[in-house]
Amino acid sequence: MKKFIYGIITINVIVIVIFAATYRFGIVKSSAIVREKESSEKYLNIVVTSKPLYYVVKDIAGDKHNVEYMFKTEKDIWEYKYTEDSINNIEKKDLFFYNGANLEPWIDSFTAKLKKDKLSTINVSRGVKLNLLDNPRKYGDKEIKENPYYLLGIEEYKIALSNIKNSIEEKDPVNRQFYEKNYEKKLKEIYIAEEEMKVSISKLNHYSLILSKDEFDYGLNSFNLTNIRLKEFDKDISNKILKNQKAIIILEKDESLNEDIQYTMKDNNSQVIYLEKYNGDKDYINIIKDNMEIIKEIKEIKEIKEIK
Repeated sequence: MKKFIYGIITINVIVIVIFAATYRFGIVKSSAIVREKESSEKYLNIVVTSKPLYYVVKDIAGDKHNVEYMFKTEKDIWEYKYTEDSINNIEKKDLFFYNGANLEPWIDSFTAKLKKDKLSTINVSRGVKLNLLDNPRKYGDKEIKENPYYLLGIEEYKIALSNIKNSIEEKDPVNRQFYEKNYEKKLKEIYIAEEEMKVSISKLNHYSLILSKDEFDYGLNSFNLTNIRLKEFDKDISNKILKNQKAIIILEKDESLNEDIQYTMKDNNSQVIYLEKYNGDKDYINIIKDNMEIIKEIKEIKEIKEIK
């Protein structure tokens, strides 16, 4: 009997010891997993060339990483002269995003000098079908043919957003779900804005759209809007175009009315609206939304007056 009781006690002790060891090992293992996950978390230093692009990167990265921008205005981007110090500074970062399409006309020679042991450089326009400028710009001896304002186009914006998301995920795969969630959230915002824009844009179908520049091509093409391009506003040409039709003359926000444009409007067959192509204080989606608000305010031209 004593042997039987002793055997039961021995078995119970063994079970308790095994359970305690398993439980303790489980805790240790769980703690190890947590420490491993924490150690795999990355804090990235990200730099972006322009402030409008900075907003797009922040939409994906959130507050998980340090995101900085180099320039606020187009003028600052265009006039930038990089130095060895600026190259060394960028090389210390983890990710370097740039607009591409020659918004930064110096970018090719700049990125060629960067050591990429740690740094990844991302041309956000990768995969975007770029339009060409009617009037190429000159940057020193370099001719700039690409239209760099592709982020004003809905589909082009989505491609850029995807490029940014994928690049951050490659550097920090542990937080992939976080970036995917931010990406989907932004796509929903774009979809809602796009549907609202379709309503606003529909009123333009009754007008001839006249532009002197091609910066807004991506935005207009997003909604299949055809337009007439004038390299300059000439009275005779404008009269021929505007004869017997209603027109909207689209100018860049900082562009002023010249005498020829004012002449084309004298019979009230046309009206001028001012749109933005770049704003250092806005995300590109907000630039698009604000442009659509301006289009909403277009006053209807009810009848066509003969141009004399």
